[in-house]
Amino acid sequence: MSSGWFIAYRFIGAVCLAPCLGCLIFLLISYTTGGQWADAIRPRLARASRLLPWIWLALIPGVILEKFPIRHDTSSDAFLRIYLTHTGSIVRAFVYLVVFAGFAWFCRTSRETKSQTAVYHVRGARHPGFGPVGLIVLVFTLHLLAVDWIFALEPKWTSTGFPLVWMAGQAISGLSLTVFLALRADADPARHGAAERALGLDWGNLLLTSTVFWVYVGFLQFLIIWSGDIPREISWYVHRAVAPWPYVLVALAVVHLAIPFFALLSQRLKTSRRGLSAIAAILFCSQIVYTAWMILPSWPNLK
Repeated sequence: MSSGWFIAYRFIGAVCLAPCLGCLIFLLISYTTGGQWADAIRPRLARASRLLPWIWLALIPGVILEKFPIRHDTSSDAFLRIYLTHTGSIVRAFVYLVVFAGFAWFCRTSRETKSQTAVYHVRGARHPGFGPVGLIVLVFTLHLLAVDWIFALEPKWTSTGFPLVWMAGQAISGLSLTVFLALRADADPARHGAAERALGLDWGNLLLTSTVFWVYVGFLQFLIIWSGDIPREISWYVHRAVAPWPYVLVALAVVHLAIPFFALLSQRLKTSRRGLSAIAAILFCSQIVYTAWMILPSWPNLK
């Protein structure tokens, strides 16, 4: 099977996974902290999270058929050598399926409880530890998944910070798509929630915070790698220094950071259905472009 098919398969899979993983991240946060921001979008977050096992099930055949190594390992550790084999990646693919199916089941069976102050404390009547425990499990799972799904495209590259950058991008994809769909349906960003504050303010602030955090960890990773100047580590950026990818990165800096950052500072825009939905759409589409920037430049290295 050609490397071109492999790259295209990974790209499409990453695009499909991103909003569902992002919705699961924010759903678990809402189960942990409560808050009015999730009142109007929690059902959509839960529905998207329940799609995860089905999407991953559709991606497993590609993991089985693809023979590219995850890592060019020279370690003498027997367990590590087994872990990095193709068989090991197949076994982990089914482990991820079980984890995602477990999250889908918890999302379906959890219940919401309401306090006397009418603020939702969504801890789940049946599963009170679902939120915090689920976040811990999900973070560990996504760290491993980042290695199997993204690092496999750059077998000689390593970065301990990349999984966090990748997870931040998933969170933006999930939240932006959910907010966009809610606004295009019947949600009113100017409506006050249980905390007597416009819902759009909370959604806009979350989008702004997620974007700034994603940019921060992404730049921090670049700064650490640039200052270290180790050939094995800078290979990721060297492969993305070939046209047209530098121009794509500049466009992302404008569209994914500058425009949303200044727009989301406006309270008027955050309470406008048209304005907030436009920014949410921009962020979601920008994450698809960023996913292309992450994955597609690796194609020549796998030929």
